[in-house]
Amino acid sequence: MDARLMKKSIEDYTRVMRGRYARRRGKQGRSVLLGDFCEVTGFERKYAIKVLRGQRRNAGGGVARGVKKTYTAGDTRVLKSLWLAAEQPCGKRLAGEMIQTWLGSWERKHGPLDQEPRSGSKA
Repeated sequence: MDARLMKKSIEDYTRVMRGRYARRRGKQGRSVLLGDFCEVTGFERKYAIKVLRGQRRNAGGGVARGVKKTYTAGDTRVLKSLWLAAEQPCGKRLAGEMIQTWLGSWERKHGPLDQEPRSGSKA
């Protein structure tokens, strides 16, 4: 069966079962309904309860959350290698003069860096 078709079928089935679950009174009735729902969809019971109560959001369709990336992948690679070579100091120690010392060493071994990572400016 096509994955998109299967997802659509599960969404339709969930919509129908959500109404039945909301109207059902009593623990036994809901338990039987929940068991059937879990068997058909393959969901775990706790997750199925949240789905049937309408507490789970649909994935996607929203704005990416969290902090924006400060460094590019190349910057991160250089910083991680410097951090490991310096025996993993804390960020405060590494951000001071220590980084300039280690950058010189890194450039002698691996070649010169672009000006942007060398200046320490954030992307």
